[in-house]
Amino acid sequence: MDSENFKIVIAGFDNNPFKIATTIMLAKVLNNKFSGRIQIADCNTGDLQLKKHLQTNVTEEFPVEAKFPKMDLEKCNFCGDCAETCENEAIVIDKLMNQIEAVEDLCANCYKCIENCSASAISKGDTINAGKIVVSSGEEAIQLLEAENSENAIYTKLLIDTLKKKIKTNCIVLFDTVISDIAFDDIISDIDFLMIFADSYASLNFYSDILEFIDKKTGLVTYENNPDINQIKEFAERNNFEFVFEIPFNPKSEEMATKDILEDFAENMSSFYELQEKFYN
Repeated sequence: MDSENFKIVIAGFDNNPFKIATTIMLAKVLNNKFSGRIQIADCNTGDLQLKKHLQTNVTEEFPVEAKFPKMDLEKCNFCGDCAETCENEAIVIDKLMNQIEAVEDLCANCYKCIENCSASAISKGDTINAGKIVVSSGEEAIQLLEAENSENAIYTKLLIDTLKKKIKTNCIVLFDTVISDIAFDDIISDIDFLMIFADSYASLNFYSDILEFIDKKTGLVTYENNPDINQIKEFAERNNFEFVFEIPFNPKSEEMATKDILEDFAENMSSFYELQEKFYN
C-alpha cells in the first residue's frame, strides 16, 4: 500500500459504538503518523456521532441536487431497454401490470436510461434537494466528510457518489451494511484495505456473498473476550482474511456509550499502533 496515499474502508453495522470508536482512534494514530493529512468519509447517512466525538466544526457544506428519471406510461412500450442499461438496477418494470418505476435511492443520475429509451418515454424530473456533503475539522486536524440525506428522503447512491469526489488525501471510509448493497462496488473500487468490524458472528453473514469478489488486503477486527470469537475466527479463515485483530477491551455493559469506549481504548493506544502496522506488512 502506498503510505503517502491510501484508502481504508471500515465496515460494520450502523450506529455501532465499537466501530465508531475504532475509526476515531485509528484515525488519530494515523493522523500523528501522517502529520494531519487524514480524512474520515462517513457514508452512514444521518449518523452524526463522529462529529460529536471528534468535536469538529463545520467548515463547508455542499448541497446535492438531483433530477430523477420521470416515466411517461403513455409512451412507454415496456421493452425493458432502460432496465438493462441501468448499472445500479434502479429501474423496476412490471410488464404484466404495465408499470415502471425508478428507485430513487439506487439512482445515480447518470441518465443512461434516457439516452437508451427508443420510445422517448423517459425525461428528467424536477430538481429536488437530495441532501448535502458536510465538511468539518477539529483540533486533531482530522477532516470529516459526512453524507446527510434531506429530510424524510433517502438518496444513498447519489450522495455516496458525491462524497467520493470530495476525498482528496489519506482516508478512512466508514460505511454500514444498510448501504453496502447500494454503494459497495463504488466504495470498494479503489481502496487499499478493507477492515470489517465484527461485534458478533451474526453481523458477518451479510459479507459472505461479497467477499469472494474482493481482491484487496482484508482484515477483521473484534474485541477480546467476544463470546463469538471462535466462530469469528473460523469465518475469517474460511474467507481468507489476512488477520483477525482483537482489541483489548472489556465491555462494562451492552449499552456502553461511545465516550466510555473511547476512554477504554485510549488506554490501549499501543494496540492501534500495532493495527496500523498491519496495513504495511
